[in-house]
Amino acid sequence: MSSIKDIDNLDGAAVFLSLSYLAHDLREAVPEAERLPVETPDDARQALAALAEQLEAVPGSFQAGQIVADDADIETIGRETLSMFLDDPAVRDEVEDLLDDPPEDAQMSGLELVAESAIVLGALIAWLQTKIEISMVYSEGKPEFSVRLDKDKTDPKTISRIVDYLAGLIKK
Repeated sequence: MSSIKDIDNLDGAAVFLSLSYLAHDLREAVPEAERLPVETPDDARQALAALAEQLEAVPGSFQAGQIVADDADIETIGRETLSMFLDDPAVRDEVEDLLDDPPEDAQMSGLELVAESAIVLGALIAWLQTKIEISMVYSEGKPEFSVRLDKDKTDPKTISRIVDYLAGLIKK
């Protein structure tokens, strides 16, 4: 059984490769009709901002660009994201497998390593889509996101953890 200590022992590349690998698997598990067409880190930030607003995760106002800002300590955020996934029984086994045998570049089977913030945001969105419904519509050429919690998929402990996590992302 893997632990947070195992996450701390990963080098930065292994953190991002693990998140990328997990995000790919999580996206594949979501029915295609329900997959959110997040194409950029800004799209992911907008979706997370909509969730943070609905859950009232952050008192006062904030801008979506404050979520995993470009100058954030992205490696630490990546480790925190893996730690949160490790606490989720629905993905714990896969995260433990990744921690026990972290993927290497050759194992990525065509997955491209992109900007680290995009990897973290993509993994978070992919994971969230297993817990909540995120939808997007275009208004005046810009994406607008809405979220809906599925009480059957999302227990109160998970919601609380998401709220705390989102608040932490915005502060960083």
